[in-house]
Amino acid sequence: MPTATHDGSIASLTEAYIVAKIKATSPTSPVFTDALVEVWPGSDAPSPALVAAEMTKHRSPYAAVLFEGDSPVELQEGEQAYDAVYGIYIAVKNERPGAARKGDGTTAGTNLIRDMLRAALHNVSPATTANGFYTDRLIWRSMKLLLQSGDVSILRAEVVGRESPAA
Repeated sequence: MPTATHDGSIASLTEAYIVAKIKATSPTSPVFTDALVEVWPGSDAPSPALVAAEMTKHRSPYAAVLFEGDSPVELQEGEQAYDAVYGIYIAVKNERPGAARKGDGTTAGTNLIRDMLRAALHNVSPATTANGFYTDRLIWRSMKLLLQSGDVSILRAEVVGRESPAA
């Protein structure tokens, strides 16, 4: 599938910022050093199981970031901001029983990945501006286990950015 070009939207700029922050965790902890961390390229897979199979074909862990939607926030004097939701999907695979969650000597587990991503993405400032809006801060909202099957775990983290009208 061909990769789309960057469209200059505030959502695309924020996705790129989140990808960069995840990759930047590697100097302190090598979890994502050789991993693929990208803006979600999309999928033609007809089922969740096949999407999970696509995600786990990469070196573990694999992380994909995507803008999932937003909700309006009323401001004073008729202005409106938006809380933009970004999903981070992480696939962790480990051949050793139970190691996808707790990790082992060579591969990080989902518990450590959660701690690392929360530290990297909570209360950080992407300072992105585009099309009349500004994202000042990202807030870590949650991480949930979507799939635990044998040696594979798929996680979904949620980060929210307030997009306010630019001055």
